[in-house]
Amino acid sequence: MADYMFPVFFEARELTDLEKEKIQKYFKIRRKSGGGECGPVEQVVAGTYKITFLEKEAQERVLALGKHNIPLPWGEELEIKTKQNATHKEAKDFSKCQQATSDKDGEKELIMDRYLIQYLQDTPNAHWALDQHLSFLCRSFQILPERGVVVVKRGTAQSALSQAQWEAQVDDVGYQIKQKYRCYFEVDAARSRTLQENPFMCSENLCVYKEGDKDLAVVVGEHDEVERMLQRLESLHVKQQHHRDTDTGISSQQLTLVEQDFAQEMNISFPHIKITRQETVVFEGPETEVEVACTTLQQLVKKIQQRRLQLPAPLIAFLTSSGAIQTYQSRFQQSLRSPVTLEAGPDLILSSLTSESLEEAAAALERDLTVETVILERAEAESPGMVTLQEALSETVQQANYGALKVQLSYGQPSTAERQSSVQLVGYRKEVDRLKEIVLDYRLNQADIHDSLNLPYALMADHLTRVLELLEVQHSGLSLIPTKSPFPAVHFAGPRQLVQDFRETLTLVLGSLVCTECSLEGPGVTQYFKGEGKNNIALLELSHKVLIFLSDEDKQFGATGSQPSSPISLSNLIMTCNTGPPPAGSPSLSTQLKEVSFPTANPTVKSCPTPNKIKLEVALGHLEEQQVDVLVAPMVKANLLSLSIGQALVNAGGQSFKHAFSQALRLHNAVHPGDILQVEGGAALRCQKVFFLECLPWDGSLGNSEKALRFGLRQALVLCEKQAFTSVAFPLIGPGLVLRIPIKESIHILTSEIGLFGLHRHSDSLSAIQIVVHSDYPRSKEICQDVYSGLNLHMMDPKGQAVFQCPKSEQAESVLTVGTLQLHLVFGDITNETTDVIVNSTDFQNFDTGVCKSILSVAGAKVKRALKSARVKKGEIFTSVSGSFPCKAIMHVCGEKDPALIQDLSRDILLLCESKGYQSVAIPAICAAAGVDPRVVADAILCGLVAAVSDSPFQHLSTVRLVLFSTPVLRHFRAAADAMFGAPPPPKPTAPPRKTSTAPAQSTQSQPLYPDIHSPSPPSPPCATPSVTFTLLGTSEEDVSDACASLQWVYASHCSQHTLNPEELAGLSRAEVADLEAKMHSLGVQLEAVGPGHGSGAGVVVVVKGLSEGVKEVMHIMQASLRRRVAEREQKELFAHVVWCIMGQRGDWERFPKEANQKLEKGDVSGGVMDAHGRCWEVDTRMMKATAAGSSYVTLVKRLENLADFRVPLYWDCMVSGEILQVVPLFPCSTEFERVKADFRRTCLKTALKVSSLKGV
Repeated sequence: MADYMFPVFFEARELTDLEKEKIQKYFKIRRKSGGGECGPVEQVVAGTYKITFLEKEAQERVLALGKHNIPLPWGEELEIKTKQNATHKEAKDFSKCQQATSDKDGEKELIMDRYLIQYLQDTPNAHWALDQHLSFLCRSFQILPERGVVVVKRGTAQSALSQAQWEAQVDDVGYQIKQKYRCYFEVDAARSRTLQENPFMCSENLCVYKEGDKDLAVVVGEHDEVERMLQRLESLHVKQQHHRDTDTGISSQQLTLVEQDFAQEMNISFPHIKITRQETVVFEGPETEVEVACTTLQQLVKKIQQRRLQLPAPLIAFLTSSGAIQTYQSRFQQSLRSPVTLEAGPDLILSSLTSESLEEAAAALERDLTVETVILERAEAESPGMVTLQEALSETVQQANYGALKVQLSYGQPSTAERQSSVQLVGYRKEVDRLKEIVLDYRLNQADIHDSLNLPYALMADHLTRVLELLEVQHSGLSLIPTKSPFPAVHFAGPRQLVQDFRETLTLVLGSLVCTECSLEGPGVTQYFKGEGKNNIALLELSHKVLIFLSDEDKQFGATGSQPSSPISLSNLIMTCNTGPPPAGSPSLSTQLKEVSFPTANPTVKSCPTPNKIKLEVALGHLEEQQVDVLVAPMVKANLLSLSIGQALVNAGGQSFKHAFSQALRLHNAVHPGDILQVEGGAALRCQKVFFLECLPWDGSLGNSEKALRFGLRQALVLCEKQAFTSVAFPLIGPGLVLRIPIKESIHILTSEIGLFGLHRHSDSLSAIQIVVHSDYPRSKEICQDVYSGLNLHMMDPKGQAVFQCPKSEQAESVLTVGTLQLHLVFGDITNETTDVIVNSTDFQNFDTGVCKSILSVAGAKVKRALKSARVKKGEIFTSVSGSFPCKAIMHVCGEKDPALIQDLSRDILLLCESKGYQSVAIPAICAAAGVDPRVVADAILCGLVAAVSDSPFQHLSTVRLVLFSTPVLRHFRAAADAMFGAPPPPKPTAPPRKTSTAPAQSTQSQPLYPDIHSPSPPSPPCATPSVTFTLLGTSEEDVSDACASLQWVYASHCSQHTLNPEELAGLSRAEVADLEAKMHSLGVQLEAVGPGHGSGAGVVVVVKGLSEGVKEVMHIMQASLRRRVAEREQKELFAHVVWCIMGQRGDWERFPKEANQKLEKGDVSGGVMDAHGRCWEVDTRMMKATAAGSSYVTLVKRLENLADFRVPLYWDCMVSGEILQVVPLFPCSTEFERVKADFRRTCLKTALKVSSLKGV
C-alpha cells in the first residue's frame, strides 16, 4: 500500500465490498475513467472514500473528469464526484484507523490485488522471483489468494533489525513486485471473448482469469508482456469487426459547431473511427462504432439553430471574395459562447448552437459591414475634378486593403435617360465611410455644376462684378458668365455647395435692388462726368452705397425741336456784338439747368478704346530713392515733417526742397484733407514733382480718413495723367504711429484706387506705377506679397481684359538675349542653381567665407580637398568634380579684385563651357563680396560675355545665369545690362485724339472756316445745352435719391461764370476765335449774351458759364489776347522810334521783326532772336555782332533811332552824342554805293574807288 501514493477522494453512500471492487476495477480501466493502476477503495469516514493511484498522471486524469458514472452489477448507476484532498476531520479519522491496524510481532502481511496473488501462486517464475526477494528477510512466507495477502514470517536471522526496519524492507519487496507485474481488466465483452477464445495469445508468463459469470477478463503478467498481448488483442479484435465508410449527410460546418462535444464522446466511445471532411462528413471505422457515432452526431446537429440575414448582393459577394466569412467564423469562435458558421447564398445564413451567439453575430455583421451608393449628376461625372477623385479613391482603397481586402470600389455606367452615374462602396463600415466622405467632399467642394439666374436689369450683365460687390455677395471659387440675350441672366458654375449658396444669396438680395435714371443738363456736364467727375462718382458710390453708370446716349449737340432757351455760338455772339441782334427766329441767349428727373428706361454703356497697359511694380526700399517722375507722400496738417517720409525727403532734397515746399504751401492757401500739394522735386530727389497728400488719422468706422485718403490718391493719379507724367511712386500710407491705419486697410485702399484708375483712365501718358514698401517694416516681405495679392484682384476689367501688366518685383528675374545666349539676372543663392556648371569665386586660400563657403558646403569634403591641393596660376580656371552639388562640374576662379582679369575670366568660362559641350552655367558676382564696386564687377562680367559672343558662335551653351546675392547688386547689374544691351523703352505718352465734328455740307462751294468778324455773314447754328443721363443701382430708394441729389450738387460745385465786355471779344484775332471755338465744347463752357433786349447790340454783356476749369481757360485766352494786343501796340510804338538791323550776306542792312526788335531793345536775347527770314541769331549787343544758331557765321547788327520828323535810312549809323558830322563809308555792294557811283560816272570819267557819306543827323 505504501506504493500507492496519489489518493483521490470521493463521496458516496455506504458501499458494499462488491461495489468497492467494481469501483476499483472501473478506475483501473484508463479509457473509461482516465485512471490506471490503483489500490482498493478505502473508507475514510462515513460517506467519504479514498482510492490511491500508482502514478500521479492517473490521479490528474481522474480529477480532470470530475464526475464519474459507474455501472453497478444490478443495473444501477452510481454517480460520484472526485476531489483531491479530504477534509481535516476525515484525514484525522483515517489516521486513527490506520494506527488501529497492527501486525503481530515477527509477522507482516503484504496486501496485493487478489489476481496478482493468484498469479504469484499459479506461475512458477513469479513464485520463484517472490521467493528470491523474501529469502533474506524471512524464514518463510505464505500466499493466501482468498484474503489477497502474502504473510511473511520473520526469522532469527533478521533479529538484528528492529521491527520497523524489517517491515520497511518487506514493504519495499511488495512494492517491487507490484512494479514488476500488472493486472489488466478487460471489460469489453467482445474483447474478453476474443481473449478467452485465443489462448495462444498468452505466454507462460501470462495468466488470464475470468470474473465469475461476467464478461470480464483479467490479464496478469509482467508489464511488457501485458502490453504486447494487448496490441495483439486489439489487432485481432479490429480484424474480426466489419469496417465500412458512412456518409453522414452532415456538412463540415455543422460538424464544426458540435465538434467540441462530439470529440469528447468519440475519444471515449468510438476511438477507432476516422473522420473525413468533404462536402459532408464521412465516418470510416468499425460498423458498430460508425452507427453509434452517426447517431450521436445527428443528435448533436439537431441542436443547431439558424438565422437568415437578407444582405445586398454586392455585400454577399464581398464576403465571399474577401475571405471575410472565414475571418468572422474565427472571430466568433473565440469571442462567443458557441461557434457561429456563415454560409453565403442568396441570403447569408448564420448557424450556431445558441440563439444568443446568433444574435450577437448578426448584430456584429450588420454593424461592421455596409453598402453605400453615391449618385453623381452628369456635370459632376464629367467635371475635370473627376480624375482627381478617382485617383484619391484608388489611393485610399489601396491603403485600406493593405494586408487584407476591406473595401471594394466600383463605378456605375452613366444612365442615358437619367443622365446620372454612381460610385458604389462595399466593405467594412469604417473604410466605406472614409471613402464616402471623399466622394461627398468632391460633390460639395470640387465637382462643378452649372446653374443660372435671371437678372432684373440688363446693365447688371455688363457690370456684374461691381453689382455683386455692392450687394456683398461672395463669388470666389465660381465661374460667372453674364448674358443679355434673349434676356439678362448670369450663368455660374462651381462646387455644388458654393453654387447653392450663391443662388440663395443672390436671389434674396435681388429682391431689394432699386434701379433709377437721373438726367442732368448744363455746359460741360458730359465732359466733367467722363473726366474729372469720375472720381467724385466713385466717392458717391462709396458714400451712398450705390452704383452709378453713365449712359452713352448723352446729348452732345441737343435734340431737334424748339428749346426754351439756348446759348449761341461764338461767331454769332461776336457778330451780335459788332452788327446787332441775330435774325428773327434765332433762339434766345439765356440758358438754364433742367431739374433732375428719374425716368425708368435702362441705359446702354458705351465702350471706350482701352489705353496701353500700365506697368505695376512693387519695390522694397525707401521712397526717396526711387527714380520716377512723381513721388506721392502723405502729410498731416500741412506739416512737411509731420511724418517720417517727409523727414526722409528733406534729408534727401536738402534746404532747396524745404524752401520749395514752403513756397508751394503759401500759393495753395488752405489745405484740406484729401488735397494735393504739388512741390518741385529737383535734381537731388531725382524726380520732377512731389505730391503731398493731406491725410487724417484713422477714425475706423466713421470713414472720414478713408474718404480723404481715397480722394487724394485719385487726385494724384489724375494729376499725373493730366500733366503727362510717365511714372509715379506711392508708399504704403498709414502704417505708423501718427496715421495708425491698419496695414491691410492701407493695402486695400491703395490697390483698389489703382485698380479703379486703370479702369477709367483716358490716356497713355502714365505708363508705370510703383508701390514702395519700406524695408524697415516688420514682415516687409509678407507685406509685399499682400500688395501683390491686392493688385492681382484688379488686373482684369469686367469684360476679362487685362488692365495692367503683371506686377513686377524688384527682385524678379530678368532675361535678355545676347547673340545666341539667354542671359538671366537672378536674385538668390547660387547653391539653389541646377545648371550644368557652377562657377565658384575664391582666392584658393580661404575657403570659409562668401560664396566659396556656400558652394563647398553643398559639394562636400572631396571637392574642398581637391581645391586645397590645386595649384592655379593667375587667370586660369580650375575645374573639379561636382561632388554632392547637383551639377556636372564646378569651375573655380580667382578675380584678384582686377576688373580686367574678371572680364577675361568671364569670357574664358563661357568658351570653356562651349568647348566641353555644357548647355548652362551659373556665375556669381565675382569679387563683389570682396569689396569691389558692384558696378565695376557688372561691367567687367558683361563685357566678358560680349567678348565671348563676338569670338565664337555658341552651338552648345545657351543659358548664362548671373546669380546675385543682394538687391543693390542686382540693381547695378540691371543698370549695366540696360546700358549695354538696351532696355525695352517705356510706352510713349500719346495725346488723346482731338474730337472733331463736321456738319453736313450744304453746298459744293467752299466756304471760309471762320466767319469774318468785321463783315456780316450768315450766323452759325445755335448750340443746344448738353445733357447726361445716369443709371443708379442701390439697395434702397433713400440711397438712390440721395445719390441723385449729390450728383447735381457735385456738378454745380464745379461750375462758375464770368462776365465779358463785347469789346473784349471783338479784339480777338481770327486764330484766337478759331482756337476758342474749337475748345468751347471740350472745355465745357458756353457764352451767353445778357443785357437789354437779350441780344441787341447796345448794353449787351457776355457771360461765360460752365465748368470752372473751362471758364478759367476762356479767361486765360481773353487775357492772352489782351496781352497780345498790348504787346503788339508796344512793339509798334517802339518800332517807329528805334530800329535794330542786321547785315545780310550781300552787305545790305535788314530790319529785325517787331518782336525781335523789342527783345533786342530790352536786351532779352538769351534765347536768340529771329530775323525776317526765320533764321535764329545769337546777338552780342555789346560787340554788336550776331552769330547764326548752329553755325559759326558772324555778321553785324546796329541800332538806329528815328527822329520825330525823319526816318534814318538803314545804311546809316547813329551818331555819337555830341558828334556834329560823321563820315560813313559805303559798301561797294550796297544800293547806295551803286547809285552814287552811277551818278558820279555821269559827271566824271574817273573810276570811283571809294564812296563815303557825310551825315549830320
